[in-house]
Amino acid sequence: MSYLRYFAIVGIMVAFLAAIGYVGLRIYKILPFPIGWKIAAVTIYLAAIVALFLSFTGRLDPLPMNLATALYILGNSWLIFFVYAFMAFALTDILRLFHVLSPSFLSESKTGSAVIFGLVAIILLYGRIHYQHKYREEIVIQSDKVSSPVTFVLASDLHLGYHNRRPELARWVDIINAENPDAILIAGDIIDRSVRPLGR
Repeated sequence: MSYLRYFAIVGIMVAFLAAIGYVGLRIYKILPFPIGWKIAAVTIYLAAIVALFLSFTGRLDPLPMNLATALYILGNSWLIFFVYAFMAFALTDILRLFHVLSPSFLSESKTGSAVIFGLVAIILLYGRIHYQHKYREEIVIQSDKVSSPVTFVLASDLHLGYHNRRPELARWVDIINAENPDAILIAGDIIDRSVRPLGR
C-alpha cells in the first residue's frame, strides 16, 4: 500500500470518527433533559455504532437470531440517522454562525430537539415507507437486432439477510415471475453479508 493511499484511509477514518463525535456531542448538548438522560441517549448512540461494527464485520452470526436481527437493525438504522443528523446539526451550526439562529436553539432546547429530531424522524419514516413499497419501472428499448419482443426483468439491491428474509424473497420471486420474463438480470448486492437468516 502506498503512503498516499495509507494517509487517505487514515484521514477518512479520522474524519468519520470526528463526525461521530460531533453528532454525539450535539445530541448531548441539545437535549433538554437531566444529565442522566443525556448520558443514556449518548450511550444508546454509541451502542448503535458497536452494533453497526458487528454487522459490517460479520460477527452477528454466532449470536441468537433475535439478538442478531435487533443489532443489525439498530446498527444500520444508526448509520442512516447519523448521516441526516450530521447534516441537520451542521446546517444549524452554520445558521448560528451567521446569526440566523440563536445559540439557545442548540443548547438544552425543546424547540431545537423537536425540529432536528422530528425532521430526521420524518425523513427516516419516508425512507422506510418508500423502501417497503417496491415499484415496477417499465423501460422499452427499440433495436433492429431483435426480431421479436423480448422481456427482461432487472432486479438489484436485494440485500437478503437479517433484514430481508425468505418470505420477502418469495414475494419478489412472485412479482418477477408474474412478468413471464425471457431472462432475469441481477445487478448486484444480493446477499447482505450473511446467508444465515435465509434458512428461516
